[in-house]
Formats: sequence, C-alpha cells, structure tokens
Amino acid sequence: GELIVVGDNGAVYRGPDAFIMALWSLVEYRELSMRLASPLLKPLARAAFRALSGSRRTLSWLLRLEPEELADRLSEARTASVDAAIPLGRP
Repeated sequence: GELIVVGDNGAVYRGPDAFIMALWSLVEYRELSMRLASPLLKPLARAAFRALSGSRRTLSWLLRLEPEELADRLSEARTASVDAAIPLGRP
C-alpha cells in the first residue's frame, strides 16, 4: 500500500512527500525531515522512513552523515528487499 498523509489544512501528500511529512509531524524527527526534503535526498525518503521504523540507533548515526554519504546509504537501503534488514551499516 501507499502512504498518504493529510495535513491540518487538507493538503494531501503522496510518495516521498508523505514520508517527509510523516516524519515532520514528529517533533524529534523534524531535523531529519527537513534534510530529506532536499533535492538530493527526497527520492530516498521512503528508505529513511523504513530505516527509522527498524532502528533508532541507526537514525542517530544517519543524522551525523554528510548529505552525499546519507544519500548513498539510503540508496543502498532502497534496493534492499522489503523482507530483508536494511543494510545501513553500523555507527
């Protein structure tokens, strides 16, 4: 299924925007959501959301990466199978 987010103002978000808005709605993930909204990282928002669901330790590590390295790691995660653990590495 597809994630769909509806904002307080009635705006509907789909695709990467939905994952970014879902993260933004959680105060502790707003910094990450703003980083993921960049043109380089936006296509990888779904992988980041999936990684968050699996490991908060991984999130802490991801936030310390430079944008290019974060994009590389999330690209790796995006290619992983849905049933497999996301290969984001270890801090």
